[in-house]
Amino acid sequence: MKIKSSQARKQRLTLYEMPLHHRKKLMSATLSKDLRNEIGARNIVVRKGDTIKVVRGTHRDKTGVVALVDRMSGFVQVQGINIKKVDGKELPAKIAPSNIIITDIDTTDKKRFKNVAKGKTIKERAPKKIEEPKKKEEKEEAEKEEEKPKAKKETTKKEKPKKEKEETEEIQPIRI
Repeated sequence: MKIKSSQARKQRLTLYEMPLHHRKKLMSATLSKDLRNEIGARNIVVRKGDTIKVVRGTHRDKTGVVALVDRMSGFVQVQGINIKKVDGKELPAKIAPSNIIITDIDTTDKKRFKNVAKGKTIKERAPKKIEEPKKKEEKEEAEKEEEKPKAKKETTKKEKPKKEKEETEEIQPIRI
């Protein structure tokens, strides 16, 4: 789900009302350089069991295993990274997925990497077919077919002749 408005209040409302299956995409984090080469993707959705490294914030350079992914609040909790409260209690720190890098992936779910399991990484997949621009010869043939006289339709109303615009092949430079 794409946020279309530039107004902050509408962006907050969109995030608040966003269903969980759309919030899943917001919970993605960048991969380490080794994993990028192995998987062929730049980022991936964070899951429980992934090993991460914190890149920004007060817990910088700490590593751990993801204990909880909370889509509602948009944060990740990591084992071993805690916050001390004033009364002495320790709570797990909430870290935004944009502040972490995934260093190792939990591979127990085979559906998560179905393209990799086939031996094809994302980079090696066949590109989508794009229509090639027509060659000059094909264009000329198409124009000739259009110019052929067609059987006239019998109509009771008079048809106005269509004015053909002159096509100029010269491209004039844009002056700034």
